[in-house]
Formats: sequence, structure tokens, C-alpha cells
Amino acid sequence: MYNPEIMSRNLRQLRAAAGLSYADLSQRTGICFAAVWRLENKSDSSPRLFTVDILADFYGVSLDWLCGRTEKTPAPAATGNGGMGK
Repeated sequence: MYNPEIMSRNLRQLRAAAGLSYADLSQRTGICFAAVWRLENKSDSSPRLFTVDILADFYGVSLDWLCGRTEKTPAPAATGNGGMGK
């Protein structure tokens, strides 16, 4: 089951590990700053799947892990560039 608290925590940790600000992440993914903030601060209890999918791809993690459906951690290669280039 989707767990917004776990997803918020995972997103904050991934962004911090990648050394990105909200603005950086917004610019690199095309997701508006406010949406990124809401997801990380549990203010969006019904996020759009499209948005969450973009973030999972960007960070190189599964949707199941990102949403708290599995405890399996992402591969160490998840660097925050998601194959999107620099």
C-alpha cells in the first residue's frame, strides 16, 4: 500500500544525496517547484502517478520502493541524474 510518509522521506533522502535543491530538481525534471515541495513535505496525499514516475526514473529507483511498498533499497548507482545527462 502507498505510504505518503515513507515516500516523502525517500524523496528527501534522494534529493539530499544527489546534492540538489528544490529548484535544481524542478529544472532537471520539469516538475514544478511546488509539486516537488508538496511531495517531500507530505502535503500531497494524492500525487499524480506521472509525477511520481518521473521522479522514480530520475533517481533510478522503483516505484514500489519510492512509495514505501517494499523495503528493498535502491541500487548504489542511483546518483540523481537518472540517465538524464548533466
